[in-house]
Amino acid sequence: MIEQWVAMAGEGDETRAWQEVTRFAEDLPEEQAEELAAELAGWPGRRPMPYRWWQERHRGERHPWHRLADHRVVYVDPEMLDDPDAYEECDGGPPVDGERQPDFASGIDALAVNSDLRRVALATAAQGNHECGEIWLFDAETGTWDCDDDLGDEWIGAGGDIAFSPDGALLAVASTTNLPVLVWRTDGMVRLWAAGDAAAWRTGDLATDDGEYLRDAADGLPFSHIGFSGDGRLLVAVSAPLPLHEEEAEDRRIVVAVAETGEVVCAMTAPVRGGAVLDRSGRRLAHVGDGGEVLVHDVATGALLTRHRTGLPTARTLVFAPDGETIAVGGEGAVEVIRTGAGPGPEDAGPRTIEGTCQALHWSPDTLRALVAEGDRLTVVDAAGRAVWTGETTQSGPGTAAFTPDGRALLTVDDDTTEVIAWFLDGGE
Repeated sequence: MIEQWVAMAGEGDETRAWQEVTRFAEDLPEEQAEELAAELAGWPGRRPMPYRWWQERHRGERHPWHRLADHRVVYVDPEMLDDPDAYEECDGGPPVDGERQPDFASGIDALAVNSDLRRVALATAAQGNHECGEIWLFDAETGTWDCDDDLGDEWIGAGGDIAFSPDGALLAVASTTNLPVLVWRTDGMVRLWAAGDAAAWRTGDLATDDGEYLRDAADGLPFSHIGFSGDGRLLVAVSAPLPLHEEEAEDRRIVVAVAETGEVVCAMTAPVRGGAVLDRSGRRLAHVGDGGEVLVHDVATGALLTRHRTGLPTARTLVFAPDGETIAVGGEGAVEVIRTGAGPGPEDAGPRTIEGTCQALHWSPDTLRALVAEGDRLTVVDAAGRAVWTGETTQSGPGTAAFTPDGRALLTVDDDTTEVIAWFLDGGE
């Protein structure tokens, strides 16, 4: 039977072939469903999760045949579909509002998704001096986009980085505007707070270059990185490097604040390359400094606790393990695992070779995963070095792809087709 469907898909009728596969698979015993999934490894086409399976998944129902699907189209502009009827039959979903949506053509600066794949957030690029970027929030259950239209004259620029809290209740943005950090509650997109002129957020003292590329030395530098602690209680923001100095570890502002209120817990200036991360409890903060060195600070006092040399002078991405005692660092051609706490290091510590540049890291309780970019190709590699997903992109940077907070899926966006796709990294279950 599988040969018949493969032939049908190979002859250009992949939509109907996949529909027949999904109907056949339903109610199969687990063992037979797993055998069918293995046979589909070389399927000559896409394997989207049907909407009926998607609804089961969101109701908490887990079935073995869900593993046959390797992705779910979370959103696509109806006007961009070649065959809307085929899409509706194969992918389906709630009616979407095609009138109110992001301007995908302007480009995507940053991308985030919550763990249950219900909400997607995009930061669109600014268009020169005449049009600011925007922050958009999509609800996959209702098919609607929301945008904060009340940012006013302070929002002149665009979002540089964007992140959901682990539970998906909060959305945070680091921006190139006069509001360096903003936080919304995702239900209703209600703005909770925005960083203002408090001393902790000021970066004017870092604007010590010739000033040619800066808006005004008094304004300082914008913020370009945002992230949450594993428990979602705190967030960390890092100011942007000087223009044309992105690859250097220069003094940058690091601010840790209470995610719900914006109360500053810790603020410091330190040499940073890339961003900074908090451990699960929010007690420790780590970042990459000069020569790929990893520096770990105590959040309560800002004191430097430990520093660790790596073999990655180009490192700029890092992540804490769930135990809080181990850190993975990614750079050009390698990912390295180091032990930061007391006791013996992990058996698999040291560098692991990758083909390309590490763009993002995620460490779930199950495994470490790295998003690797090489040319127009993206690959997700697990701790054993196995490629668990590959795809192509027409752009580079944080707007290309993003892990869910739980690391079980990768979200990609194609600004040509407006497709926002969640790729399952551990099966559709």
